[in-house]
Amino acid sequence: MRNRFSKIGIVLLGLVLFSCKKETETPEPTPEPTPVTPVDTNKGALKLEFENVVDNLPLDFTTKFLSPNGDTFKISKFNYYISNLVLTKTDNSTFIVPDSYHLVQVSQPGSNLINISNVPVGSYKSVQFMLGVDSLHNVSGAQGGDLDPAKNMFWSWTTGYIMLKLEGTAPSSTVSGNVIEYHLGGFKGINKTQRNFNLSFGTAIASVTKTTTPKIILKVNANEMFKTPTSLSFATLPIVSSAGANAKLIADNYADMIQFKQISN
Repeated sequence: MRNRFSKIGIVLLGLVLFSCKKETETPEPTPEPTPVTPVDTNKGALKLEFENVVDNLPLDFTTKFLSPNGDTFKISKFNYYISNLVLTKTDNSTFIVPDSYHLVQVSQPGSNLINISNVPVGSYKSVQFMLGVDSLHNVSGAQGGDLDPAKNMFWSWTTGYIMLKLEGTAPSSTVSGNVIEYHLGGFKGINKTQRNFNLSFGTAIASVTKTTTPKIILKVNANEMFKTPTSLSFATLPIVSSAGANAKLIADNYADMIQFKQISN
């Protein structure tokens, strides 16, 4: 009898051990793989080049130019903001370029070339942008990149960016040293100085592919600041350095300062 109970105990102990062994050997469930978002490779790139001139002459700091009013002058600084870029396809769909705030400075080679990445492939017929900085970013506090106040295109004594800055000399200027100076700002109300451009490429097409990066060349004629609709004389208006009616007057003149020139690859 005693041996019989011993045998039963051994069998029961074996069953318990077998059960525990099976339980510990049960494999863990395989986790589901994390879904991978497919990369959109149907993108390319495009370039915008701003060719700065005074009429038909390249804008540099050594040449003597002739204003529309007949005054000779030289330029020592020419800066302006380009922002809020939008590209339009031939089917009228648009690509809004994110965070597009660019400062063009003639003194900084390469600043006149804007490289735009992640552009949907396709055929583009026009470009839109603002000369200047939109109202929101004029009141958004300290910012970085080309909007950094350290770029010296921000009025510290009053909130607001200088949309365009031209400095130089002209013999007809009545200011000491024959200085001419146009710091044009003002972002709201009737005297705002931002101006919007919508430039068609005419019969030309900017074809963006994965391997082709077209370059859109835009001509920027600084002499347009001084004519049409108002002819300006350096003798009567040599300096504008605050927001107001005179800044608006020059902004109205430069509203046609930028024109489409050509597309190259």
